[in-house]
Amino acid sequence: MGNLSLCVCSLQCEEQDQLNGLDTFHQLLKESTANRAACVRAGLLTVLLDWFAMERKESLVVKLVQIMQIIGGHSTSGKEMRIIVSLLRSTKDGFRPRHGILLLQILRGMLKEQSPAVFFELSGKDSVSDFSILNLTLSGRTVRYLC
Repeated sequence: MGNLSLCVCSLQCEEQDQLNGLDTFHQLLKESTANRAACVRAGLLTVLLDWFAMERKESLVVKLVQIMQIIGGHSTSGKEMRIIVSLLRSTKDGFRPRHGILLLQILRGMLKEQSPAVFFELSGKDSVSDFSILNLTLSGRTVRYLC
């Protein structure tokens, strides 16, 4: 997976390789709340927004939007919201931003994304140390309860 992520983030890779890598990321994020949480902690949304601002290939832009909707639907920081709003601003010449409609779709997709209404950060820093974990599998999905 490490080589895949290097290829996806490398602007020197072929477009098809980048699309394949982004498709894999998309599938991993759709199927796992833990993967979405890991991407949020790693700051992947900021990286993708920076890539989005520079990308000229339409097929990659569309795939970036899909992934940003999923990650942003899980959690979005104020910094990331400021980046999106800054990308929505018109240029000094009065021209509308490139892909402004797609940026609005990112925001709309974030609102539609179904993620946990409440979650707890138990990273060890200022967290509870005495708890037990109960794993419950329902319809092929594992749910973790902290007791």
